Amino acid sequence: MKTAVRVFVVLLFLGNINKAQANNKVADAGGLKQIIQQSERDSILQIERLAALYFHEMLNAYRKDSGQPALGWSDTLWLASRNHTIWMVDNNELSHSEKPDTKSFTGKNPGDRETYVTKRMSFWSGENCLYNYSGNGKTIQEKAKHIALYSINQWKKSPGHNRNMLRNHAIHGVAFVIKNGVVWATDLFARHGTGKIVVADVPKDDAPVRVEPQQEKPQSKKKVNVNTRAAKLDIAQALYTADRDVKRKKSLEKAASAHAAYMASVNKLTHEQQKGKRAYYGETLKQRVNKASAGGALLKGEDRFGEAAAIVEVDIQDYSVEAVIQTIQTQLEKDRAKRGLTEKSAEQVGYGVEVKRKKNVLLIYVVSVERY
Repeated sequence: MKTAVRVFVVLLFLGNINKAQANNKVADAGGLKQIIQQSERDSILQIERLAALYFHEMLNAYRKDSGQPALGWSDTLWLASRNHTIWMVDNNELSHSEKPDTKSFTGKNPGDRETYVTKRMSFWSGENCLYNYSGNGKTIQEKAKHIALYSINQWKKSPGHNRNMLRNHAIHGVAFVIKNGVVWATDLFARHGTGKIVVADVPKDDAPVRVEPQQEKPQSKKKVNVNTRAAKLDIAQALYTADRDVKRKKSLEKAASAHAAYMASVNKLTHEQQKGKRAYYGETLKQRVNKASAGGALLKGEDRFGEAAAIVEVDIQDYSVEAVIQTIQTQLEKDRAKRGLTEKSAEQVGYGVEVKRKKNVLLIYVVSVERY
């Protein structure tokens, strides 16, 4: 995940925008309709929601001028972006990573926050965040349009954020939250999912803005063929690429691969193996590591080696290496937490991956063996 670029620009102020903040609380998809209904009555929410749709139009115009296809609008990504923006406001921190046990926490990374809203696998492909002082104008429409224009120009000036706006995404949802004259924003992009090209229905006068919730229609599914052997190699390589701070260790990889094969055989997430079972390699992690290294990596204490495991199930239609890696890393982190490994920093690692296809579903078994 790319580090957030902090932009401190204090040029324009919010003018007559009410300094009182709307009652902002995080929500999942079940609360989407209610939040949109509130935006019809609350002036701040009206500005925030309308600014998002103005930004959507401006972004697609910018993409068209740059030779890129238009993005669909996703209300679920808007809600995930809104949740993260609320977190940044509540914790006064510009960041792509939320800290557990903090106010308004909905997930450490963008994929977790999308899953919090949708309750399904994330397909996020990029995220931009900012804060600024924008919003001049006399009417709701003028304020919203100024926020959108100022924000897209701010991101255009940052090479990383600009690339994100022009990359090969399919859908996005941007959300603005205003507090005490400061505008905070998050734009979450995804390569897969459902969305719709929308245009803001803006009245010419200063009447309350009614923004109808967009019904996201599923895209027609195409026949997809995934080579499980190729997927296995791609996922393993992506895991090593993402884990740049540790060294790849062949003996640990051998132990991890053997245990991934065992889990695939019994179709169960476990850290122990039973003798007599197919693909048996060693009952405990210690036995498996010693066998893989021909006795050259004898464990002197339980804290020297650790093991984390995950099983990920994905519809073959929705398979992509990028999305799967995010889910795998989240599941491995959860397993490490259960086993008390979260405070340790691994020096060496070996990943084992097995991929099985069951009708239209891919079952991905992953094991990480780590030396501290």
